[in-house]
Amino acid sequence: MDEVVPLFRDCHIAQIKDYQLELQSDLVKTNEIFQKNLLKNYNKILNLTDAVNDLSLDLKSIDQDFKSLCFNDEKFQLNKLPPLPHHQTTIHITPVGTEDTASIVPQNILVISNWTISISNFCNRISTSTTPSRIFDDLLLNFHELSLTSVPATFETLIKNKCYQLQKFLVDSMETLNFTLLQWVKLYNLLNTDFTSKWDADILSAFNESLFETLFNENVQALLNSGAKNKKHQYYYSNEQNNDPIVTGFVNSSIFKDHLIRRTVKEINTHLGTLSTLITKFKESGSYRRLDLFHDDNKDHDDNIESALDEATLKQYIETAISYSKGLTNDETLEIYETVQPTIEILQNLETYKCPQETLVELRTKLITQLQDFKTQIEASLPSSSLARPATIVDDFMTHYNNQNLLRLVTGQINQLTR
Repeated sequence: MDEVVPLFRDCHIAQIKDYQLELQSDLVKTNEIFQKNLLKNYNKILNLTDAVNDLSLDLKSIDQDFKSLCFNDEKFQLNKLPPLPHHQTTIHITPVGTEDTASIVPQNILVISNWTISISNFCNRISTSTTPSRIFDDLLLNFHELSLTSVPATFETLIKNKCYQLQKFLVDSMETLNFTLLQWVKLYNLLNTDFTSKWDADILSAFNESLFETLFNENVQALLNSGAKNKKHQYYYSNEQNNDPIVTGFVNSSIFKDHLIRRTVKEINTHLGTLSTLITKFKESGSYRRLDLFHDDNKDHDDNIESALDEATLKQYIETAISYSKGLTNDETLEIYETVQPTIEILQNLETYKCPQETLVELRTKLITQLQDFKTQIEASLPSSSLARPATIVDDFMTHYNNQNLLRLVTGQINQLTR
């Protein structure tokens, strides 16, 4: 009030408004500084609050004990104690926890505090923040700072709990996190090469499996290009971070290759299981006759329509004609072909991954065995010319022609595998 009255006495209204605006600006800046310092020292404030609470409880307990000592003479019988000697004794009282506190450098406490805040920010804000890269970089920076800091034994439990929180968040949120390849690799290195004694082994294993599965769901060949010496063609994540030595080292590591081989072998075995089911279905159905090529069984199709075919229909006709030229004249044979051909390509890729030779031979043998079985069924389906009847000679000829094409296709696949 003492400041306001002179202000109205000596200043104009416009000057008073300027003063008000300046004062409001100072209040906003002061509040921002306060919030920043509060956030920076929040954990210290909580620890201090807990310490004050514990001290208060200790003081209450001491007060109760002292009262009991004074007024419960029947129990303690202080009058029977011998008198104290009359020489002076200097007693040095060391405050509780002084030795531990003195041994802890304040800067170290600040580093630990900033580190815990960075983990909380990462887990709570990384998915919704408009600047997730800053939160990510801040996390790694604080981990680096902590690695250079001597952590007191009293903070070990806090460190482990926060590491567990970070691990759990990464595993639970793996599918929703949109990180670059470089960021994923940095996280992998953080959890597998630093603070090894602080991580939970089971959650770490789950994180590694989820991480590799996430990476392999993308373009694996483009991922391998990230680790190649020649980086003219890179399509995995549209940024230049693939050139980073961290990414190159990760992709060329034995751990990465082992996971890639294991995942590829699993994928091939899945294809082989599907192929076995399809061949069995083909054998039981006896689908050796060709199907209608251009939907001749469609009653709604008007032979007199002169309009041009739309692009999608024309494309379908061309694809169907190409399939017929290979002997793929029904759904069963087409499904088998569409399962075998990718399996052959995956096997070829597996060889470039430096897969153990015995594994390659085993998988290749399984595929060849199934193709030989399929080939045998095709050969058995070829019609006998001696049993041909005039009424079916054209149909039998087309079936024979198509199956011969299919036989050549399967034989070529087998030869491709045995080279």
